[in-house]
Amino acid sequence: MTYLLDTNVLSETRKRNADPGVREWMSGTPLTAVHLSALTIGEVGRGITKVRTRGDGRQADVFAEWLDNVVETYADRIAPVTVDVARAWADQDLATRGSAVDQLIAATAKVHGWTVITRNTKDFEHTGVAVINPFTG
Repeated sequence: MTYLLDTNVLSETRKRNADPGVREWMSGTPLTAVHLSALTIGEVGRGITKVRTRGDGRQADVFAEWLDNVVETYADRIAPVTVDVARAWADQDLATRGSAVDQLIAATAKVHGWTVITRNTKDFEHTGVAVINPFTG
């Protein structure tokens, strides 16, 4: 089985006191089976920009270094938004909620036959993709 991490799960992995369910799921899943969307890299990068803009350059640098390591670790497992992904997004049920980014992450998973790993399961309803919530409680 192959998985696509949503941004909230990736972000959770960097926390010292990460959710136990996320820690367990990540440690029990081969890293080679875990993929990211290029959009997740963008979402984290936007967060770094917000931190830097509010004047916390040191913290932004820490996050940026972490993101660089993530990109290096997942280098061959970062999925781009392709024409097929864009078409899958266009074909999604109009009842699909969530941001365009979440919808495109769902479309990426659908095109590749991957399962989305997320806390925000409601944002992936009506997308036609399998979803796992690794968070406890």
